[in-house]
Amino acid sequence: MVCEIYGYSCEGVGAISSAAIAVFAFFTTTWQAITTRKHNRLSVKPMLSTWTTTAPDRYTLKLSNIGVGPALIKSFHVYVDDKKIDGTGTEPIAKAVHILFPQNPPQILNCSYLTKGGALSANFGIDVADLLFPPTALPSPAVLEHLQKRIKLVVEYTSIYEEKTYSYDSYKNHHPI
Repeated sequence: MVCEIYGYSCEGVGAISSAAIAVFAFFTTTWQAITTRKHNRLSVKPMLSTWTTTAPDRYTLKLSNIGVGPALIKSFHVYVDDKKIDGTGTEPIAKAVHILFPQNPPQILNCSYLTKGGALSANFGIDVADLLFPPTALPSPAVLEHLQKRIKLVVEYTSIYEEKTYSYDSYKNHHPI
């Protein structure tokens, strides 16, 4: 007795079914691999943000990575009035402080910068500038707010995959926490 289904032999139907299942499995696996790759890249995406803390005589500007992966630094620049401040290391920060406070500049207690090739870990931050004002030259909150609009940080960075360069501009990309 010969096995037939709709005019096809059972062996032929089995072969066609096996091929269809293999093609379906191939496309499903490919789709899953693409989705997993996309998820992996998103799961290590860094995101930079700045914020300030103030006390009566103290002002601190912080830069933090609030993303989930490390930020690999390509460049770190300080601008005052949209003009790039030149220098190496912490010089641009010190110069910016002296431009913003020409008389009675505050004491710079601490300042940090990020070097090209460096990294900022996820959930980690640096104090870009920690300033202590003399008691006789305390700026008002309105003055500090105005000065925040004059200074900006621009940091270019990539994720650990180094596929795309992101640019953090403290004017345009501020992500409050």
